[in-house]
Amino acid sequence: MSRYTRWVPILFVVSLVFLLMHVLDDALFLNEPADWGVSVPEFLAIVASFYLIIPPLGAALAGRGESLGFVIVLLYALQAFYGAGLNHLRHLTGEFGGAGFVPRALAMLGVTWGDIRGHGFLTGLAAMLGLGVTNPHTHTWWSTAIAVIDVLLNVPLVALCVLALIQVRSSARFRQPDELTAPSKIESPKHSEN
Repeated sequence: MSRYTRWVPILFVVSLVFLLMHVLDDALFLNEPADWGVSVPEFLAIVASFYLIIPPLGAALAGRGESLGFVIVLLYALQAFYGAGLNHLRHLTGEFGGAGFVPRALAMLGVTWGDIRGHGFLTGLAAMLGLGVTNPHTHTWWSTAIAVIDVLLNVPLVALCVLALIQVRSSARFRQPDELTAPSKIESPKHSEN
């Protein structure tokens, strides 16, 4: 378990740094805040609320070997893999739509989405779920390099989190609670005879 508790937080921090570089690129050069209907500072505050509160808490818990921490970091890594990595690379081929999985699942339930742009926090949340369409745009070579690094960092992060969860589950299955295996230490009271 120690290898997971050591490497998951380290990979998380490196991944987060590259994700934040991607966010700054989106905010300052691609004008994504305009799609969301917010200013650049508002965009940065919304994204910070997504990535700088719960995921670092998850990494801290994972560093302590807590399964909840590994689950939080796993969800972060999957979203960062798609949003800051794979989705960016899809833009290079001219595909500016969402992932399709969540919209298709919602459509099966009778829920449809229209144009999600211009709603601030809700636009950001919907975009993270792969809903809607991003305005066509181009990326610089260094922006694409950041996206490739995001993909390459988050694949092992996902794998480490999955392996850690498997190990936590298997060790919990074979572990007996201490109170069931430890002998009783209840002593009978001593009576004094006067």
